[in-house]
Amino acid sequence: MRINELLAEMSGFSVEAHLGRHVSEMLPFLVDAIRDVTGRILATVQAVLNHDYSGVTPAAPSVTRLWKESGYPALGDACEVAGFSAVVEEITERKQAEANLRESEERANGISASITDGIHIDSRGHFTLFNDAARAMYAAQGNDADALVCKHSWDEAFPEGRT
Repeated sequence: MRINELLAEMSGFSVEAHLGRHVSEMLPFLVDAIRDVTGRILATVQAVLNHDYSGVTPAAPSVTRLWKESGYPALGDACEVAGFSAVVEEITERKQAEANLRESEERANGISASITDGIHIDSRGHFTLFNDAARAMYAAQGNDADALVCKHSWDEAFPEGRT
């Protein structure tokens, strides 16, 4: 019945091409995911929030895209479900960035765990990470390595001040 420009653009069809057509005609790969959401709405007469699904669209046929959808019942006069509304957000780039960050953290943690006395200092000179060996070394000196995180390494090495 209605679709905004952004959602139409995500699917790869114009707004006009969507109107009066069933989703199975436009995006057949989404039918099962949409049935899951609409089935839950019909069964509970409640919104279904943050449902994730993925697929390819004519807009980008070689890219598997990810979306987060919230579906809402449109109620008729007798409080029956007369239709549905949905809010869809494409989350492909966010999920890729999260995966890249996890991979980077796992790599850094693996490197840190494999070396003795591992301490990471960021480009501004702040302590950001201590591996178990470095934590134990600081603890043996009566210090808490975790208390040094975000502190400037120069200030900790030379507490009397910089020269």
